[in-house]
Amino acid sequence: MRAKLLVGLLSLAFLASCGDAAKPSEDASIKFPTSSTFTLRYADFLDTTGTGRNYDSIGVVEERIVGSRQVAGRTAFLHENRLVASGGTSIDTTLHAYENGNRDQWIYLAGIEDLVGNLGNFNLQGFSPGWYPYLKTSAEIGRNYAILAPTQLTLRLTDTLVINATVRAVGNVRGKETITVQGRRYETTKLVLTFSLSARLGGIALPDAEILQHVWCANNIGVVKFETTSATIGIPPFFAFRTPNSKQELINVVGTPN
Repeated sequence: MRAKLLVGLLSLAFLASCGDAAKPSEDASIKFPTSSTFTLRYADFLDTTGTGRNYDSIGVVEERIVGSRQVAGRTAFLHENRLVASGGTSIDTTLHAYENGNRDQWIYLAGIEDLVGNLGNFNLQGFSPGWYPYLKTSAEIGRNYAILAPTQLTLRLTDTLVINATVRAVGNVRGKETITVQGRRYETTKLVLTFSLSARLGGIALPDAEILQHVWCANNIGVVKFETTSATIGIPPFFAFRTPNSKQELINVVGTPN
């Protein structure tokens, strides 16, 4: 009887462990639209104080896909970003490609500035243009995925003042999150992108810099909210540049994806 009971308990334990091993992880992926039939309108904000609490409205950004073409072995969708501000209108275009049933977005980078924004007047050398994974919503929740492997760069401040830097970037899917943006409620997948820079000026190690991007994506819409933290690059007050806090919030969607 004891032998049968022991066998039964062992069998139940084995089945339970098999059930746990076979249990699928949560899928937080969304689908990015690639249609040119709709436009995303964002409120654009900037905080130059570095506190993340004093945002000023910059204007409205209208994003839409205006075409596609082959770039470096991938189908690149041309995302036109039109900023309408009090000082006038400016247009910027980014290139994105998609994988895994449009669940993962890649970005074509001509320079590191395309990823983290303006880096001031530094002359940055050593970056390799190409496609890089960006918003991989199909990635396992809580596990980092590589965006930019550790890369050696040179920041030339003057003809004689040179900083040798190592830059890396990783993304992380945090999971599903319900948020309200500009009065509208969205079921989203949140990602956090971390950009790290360590540098040396001659034999002197400079303070490390880290920029975080918090991104919320909704199915068949794309990005509904985007926040970037500030970072100081250099040694104040001798030479330094601070990237500002910035954010974009989706106002509305004009049209519908095909």
